[in-house]
Amino acid sequence: MPHIGILTQVGDLHAELVAYWIKQAGGRVSLIYADRVPTDGGISFDPAHPESARLRADDGVIAIGDLDLMWWRRVGKPRVPERVRDAAAREVVSNESRDAVVGLVRSGFRGIWVSDPDATRSAEFKLVQLCAAVKVGLRVPATLVSQVPDEIRNFCERVGGRMVTKPVASPIDVPLRAGVVTSEGLPGDDVLALSPAIYQELVPGEDHLRACTWGSTVICGTVKSPMMDWRTDSNPTIGTAEIDADTAARLAALNVELGLEMGISDLKPAADGGVPYWLEVNPQGQFLFLEGLGGPEVAKPFAEFLLARAATGTPPAGGRRPASRSGCG
Repeated sequence: MPHIGILTQVGDLHAELVAYWIKQAGGRVSLIYADRVPTDGGISFDPAHPESARLRADDGVIAIGDLDLMWWRRVGKPRVPERVRDAAAREVVSNESRDAVVGLVRSGFRGIWVSDPDATRSAEFKLVQLCAAVKVGLRVPATLVSQVPDEIRNFCERVGGRMVTKPVASPIDVPLRAGVVTSEGLPGDDVLALSPAIYQELVPGEDHLRACTWGSTVICGTVKSPMMDWRTDSNPTIGTAEIDADTAARLAALNVELGLEMGISDLKPAADGGVPYWLEVNPQGQFLFLEGLGGPEVAKPFAEFLLARAATGTPPAGGRRPASRSGCG
């Protein structure tokens, strides 16, 4: 059986449950806690032989080159021991530990990434993923990214006087959420011109879809919430849904276009019952809440995908890319 590594942080239930299912299937899995480097130690790296680099995982010290597949799940902020009291020293230890473990893994690992770190970082850019979604023919709401006040006001009128506004980026320490704004509620030109934002046609309704896609598999959960950004709802109703075959194929094609092995997409059903609207993809999005709150089982099928992917070493099974509905470069 293949040897799978999961780069994560302490307390990541996604990593723990997927690791459990890998072990249940007879596979070997090593949880590499990137945030434990200052306390657990174990890093040893020779640039002449990066594949022989060693570091400590939950099952002992491992050689990074022995892994067949690496799930690039999370890289947490290193946990610096309390005995290091000086603030500057703590920052040094944190930065050195994080860069060392990431550099070691990226230099020495020779297997299959889920997903490649560079592709993951690129796909996190909202403008990149929007363009990719248009290119593979997903149904995307009318969208404008701008800081030009006249363009923003004209766009709002064009989509009916109400629109969604989203951040282009969401810093970890300052959580920003999507919201609805009207033509009358738009701030002054000086505020609109401060920085670009994403402005989008409002897709009405309380039903939301979260589609977990790897290879040709799409597992879809439903989230019912009166809140436009359901992530702020502490008590949403979770269920299971089926995505139409065409949209499923385009979600798989989106992963291929972005260079991803997996992607967690948010969509909204169309009011007319037609093809759902695609909103965004998170290369390493949360999915465990779906099965935990009554939706579809996700962790076990994903573990099975990792095992199969590691065993075959074949290219992503995204299937034939469907004809594009429209182009984007």
